[in-house]
This record gives sequence, structure tokens and C-alpha cells, in this order.
Amino acid sequence: MLIPTVRRTWAQVGQTPIIRYRYDHARISVIGALSISPQRRRLGLYFRLHAKNTSRDEVQDFLWYLLQHLRGHVIVIWDGAQIHNRKGLHEFCYQYPRLQLEKLPAYAPELNPIEAAWHAVKHPLANGQPDNIPQLGRALLGSLRKARASQRVLRGCVTQSDLPPFCLEYCISYQTVSNGWITNYLREIESYTPDLIGRLMTVLHVGSMVGAIAWGLVADRMGRRANAWGFVMAAAFIVVYLNVPSNPILYALVGFAYGFGLVASGVWGPYFAELYPEHLRATAASIFNWGRIVSCLALWSPALLPRRLVSKRSCIQVR
Repeated sequence: MLIPTVRRTWAQVGQTPIIRYRYDHARISVIGALSISPQRRRLGLYFRLHAKNTSRDEVQDFLWYLLQHLRGHVIVIWDGAQIHNRKGLHEFCYQYPRLQLEKLPAYAPELNPIEAAWHAVKHPLANGQPDNIPQLGRALLGSLRKARASQRVLRGCVTQSDLPPFCLEYCISYQTVSNGWITNYLREIESYTPDLIGRLMTVLHVGSMVGAIAWGLVADRMGRRANAWGFVMAAAFIVVYLNVPSNPILYALVGFAYGFGLVASGVWGPYFAELYPEHLRATAASIFNWGRIVSCLALWSPALLPRRLVSKRSCIQVR
């Protein structure tokens, strides 16, 4: 609507902000869907804009639009709005058997992640002053495209809802205890290109090479126990890595520091070997890597979940 959403904002003391707008009920209706791909767990935001209130015809047209972009079996989870009545879409569902419609419980917006997506889209438009529908449409389209381009925003829409967590959480949990969690995070969450991920990983390994020399000198002069601080440093930078703003330069700097700290463990393999007789030292050095058995168990954690929480189909939330 041309009547803007009003939110709190900053202003000088004693000078209350005043928003002047046109008292016009002209509006733009948006129908949208939040999708989760079955394999990569990549999220997407699909939408259509209309100059009137959406009806069953627009819903059917939007479902056809989704089927053109999504392959395989598609499960649509939506609320019980009248325009979502399955009886009116019976012929359409019969024509496209790979489409499955599922209804959310009544009065349960907390289960619908698309509600959070609309909040993220409307937030930048608050306190706006559009003069006409084309101006409002340009602002709305820009906000929708910005939200669609951010995997972090879309993922937040899913995780903040009361729906069961999807498998991406468990994939990240497993990768956190193995060597490849950073590439998985950059690819799945930040949607970086393979070329950029390769450059960032190169910086991380440069940090590891520098750290190997530095921690070797520390171990020789201060003892190997001092290298435990490298683990503390690496653990701290994991937290920083997962919360830093999406910026390749920041990821490069934090990755360098993470690699620098993590490689401190390299001096402990020879140390363990020295504790054993000479004929067992080669075997003893391998004991350092036996802890990886624990991380292998993380692969089985998704299997412990109920099957209804782990779907092999595309799942979308529609409004």
C-alpha cells in the first residue's frame, strides 16, 4: 500500500520525525514461496507481483510457475487461506501429479517461514514515502531481490520458525569436526563460486604454513604444552568465522588466523612417538589421528532422526 509501515527510528531530542504520505489504498499484492532443494539444501525465494488482491487464478498460475523452476516431486506447505482450497485446485493437481499440497494447522503463522521472509522484505520499506504505485513497485522489487540473494537471510527465515530443523544443520555439524567444513559453509551458506572458495582456502593454508613454523619455534623454546593455545585460538576463530559479515576479505583474514592456530597440533605427533620404544614409534605417531574416529560417528546422526524430518523432495512454503 502507499500508506507506509511506521517503525521506530532515530531523531534529535525534541524533534519527532513526521512522515507525510498520500492517503491512498492502492496496493501491490505479492505471492511468494520459500524453497529448499533436496540435495544441496540451498534455499530460494520465488515471487510474483500483482496490482490487485490475489485470487485462486493467481495461485494456480504461481504453482505452474514453480513447477517450471523446480524438478522432481514438489511438496507445497501452506496455510489454510480460502484461495488455497484444494478443491478448487483439484484439476490442476490431477494434471501435475508431482505436485503435493500439504496444509499447515490453523492459526499457526509461527510454523510458516515465509512470514519471516515477508518481514525481512518489508523492513527496508518502513517509513517510506512512495508517491505512486510504480515507485512502490521498484522499491518492493529491489527489497525482494536483495532478500533472495542472501542465503543467510533465507536460512534465518527457516530456522526461526517452529518447523523441525532440516538436514543442513546436521551437515554443518559434521563438517565442523572435519577438515572440509569451511568449503561446505562457503558453498552452501554463502553461495560463493568455486574460484572464490579456492582463493579463500589458499589463504587459509598459507596461514597454516606460517603457523607451522611459528608453533614449531614456540614448542622448541617453551615446550609443547604451549601449543595448546593454538587449539584455543582455532576454536575462537571458528565462532568468529560463523558470525563475521559476509565479506570475502574478512573471511580471508579470519581463515588465515584459523589456519595459523589449528596447525599447532602438528608438533604433537612426534611428541607422542617419543613416548614409545623405537620399534613402535611409527605406529605411535598415528595415534594422534585416532580421534578422527569420533568425527566419523557424526555421519550417523541424521539417521537417528525420524524419517518425517528428513525428506528427499523439494519442499516449499507458499503464501
